[in-house]
Amino acid sequence: LDPSTSRGRRRQGRLVWLLLLSASVPGAAAASACTASDPSLGLTKDVNGVYYVKSNSVLATVCRQCESIDYLYLLQCADCTDDALNTCTTLTSITGKDPTSGWSLVIESCPLVTSLMGLRHVTGPLAGALLVRDMDKLVSLDGLEKVTSLGTGSGYYSGRSIYLANNPVLVSAAALSNAKLSGTV
Repeated sequence: LDPSTSRGRRRQGRLVWLLLLSASVPGAAAASACTASDPSLGLTKDVNGVYYVKSNSVLATVCRQCESIDYLYLLQCADCTDDALNTCTTLTSITGKDPTSGWSLVIESCPLVTSLMGLRHVTGPLAGALLVRDMDKLVSLDGLEKVTSLGTGSGYYSGRSIYLANNPVLVSAAALSNAKLSGTV
């Protein structure tokens, strides 16, 4: 883009115009710190006051809008896909745990999810525990390698850092082999 030529100035002007246009596109806002209870995310609230992702479109919203979230439940999400999870490129931390059971991350009953690689940008500690249950097609926990430590659940799950159950093809949890556990598996 040589600004000394008229062609270069036109191209430079078009480039500036395109940059300005892309900055004003709705939904192009920077990701921010989120809470699961934020109504703009559209999470479903259960009877215990825990908020969870129940649809692919809500998952995409969380992945697009959140740099961090206090806790993340993907629960009974019949249409959640790997493609939507893979859009979680800005989600880098899960900062707390749910108010009733002490989970930071729950992946449960999402029949189309075969990979957690979409969570590969989540780094650092999880204040609470991890639950992966009833995931019929999940083979590994790959994607969680950057999690450095896990806290524990509370209530019935008190003292557990990781709870894995009814995952018929899950053969590896090696992604968490370097994470420090506060409780049991």
